[in-house]
Amino acid sequence: MPALAGWFRRARAHGGWAVALTCANISQGCSDQGDLSVGKLAQVKLGCPVVQHADYCTAIPSIAQPQIDGELDCGVELQPVPTDTLTRPVSLDGIKAEYAVGYTPSGLYYFVRVTKANLRPAEAQDALFCGDAVQLFADSDGEHPAAPDYDVPGTAQFAVPAPDGAAAPSRRGSVYVSAPAGPSMTPWTSPNFVSIATADGYAVEAFLSAGDLGLPQLFLQPAARVGFDVWICIGGERLATNDCGNRITDYGLRAADQGIFRGPHFNSAAFCNPTLGE
Repeated sequence: MPALAGWFRRARAHGGWAVALTCANISQGCSDQGDLSVGKLAQVKLGCPVVQHADYCTAIPSIAQPQIDGELDCGVELQPVPTDTLTRPVSLDGIKAEYAVGYTPSGLYYFVRVTKANLRPAEAQDALFCGDAVQLFADSDGEHPAAPDYDVPGTAQFAVPAPDGAAAPSRRGSVYVSAPAGPSMTPWTSPNFVSIATADGYAVEAFLSAGDLGLPQLFLQPAARVGFDVWICIGGERLATNDCGNRITDYGLRAADQGIFRGPHFNSAAFCNPTLGE
């Protein structure tokens, strides 16, 4: 059977997505003896080749300049956000998050898809991460000599809340920096991020460049390192016992081994520090 015959695409009714069922290795083709039964289910844009990446915390793939439109760009695949860093033990039944990361010479690309009913983003008086939200972390060189403080400039956290309602895409965001002089939080005014409602939750797409990290320029190249992390804030009923407004818990890729402030929000030692691929 020809290589491409080992998979199929079925166009999804909304958003220009396709569902691709792939063999373990499309480049080697698929036999007629049931290779599809051991394939994997992935979502890709129509026209994108199917890709596989082992671990974004180890290596980040190079991609073409992305289009920030709320759809996953070519060259990356969604992987699950693990839940073993959960800060408060609450049920995550019906909730899951997936993410992808890529890079270009001028910046880092993130895509996060959250499956969750009854979204509860932060209320107007609260910080944007105090409800359903995605938190993106970035460091320009993957080195953290001032840990737990961030390297400033060059390291920052970006909070993007779930859209409030299913209407227009949202571009509300904030930038947080943890520095020796004290933490700071400012509005994120970049045009290169978006939060959109989906049929079963929401998705956040972003491209972080030099200006987002307070740098005059950024040139990323193969074999260099960067730092990053992705955390998911879970919104729920607003209670006095919540840690932050509507947020009932959060979790992400990595946390530091020790200390009260284990998350990347307060400790740059928690970042993944992958190598940039070809």
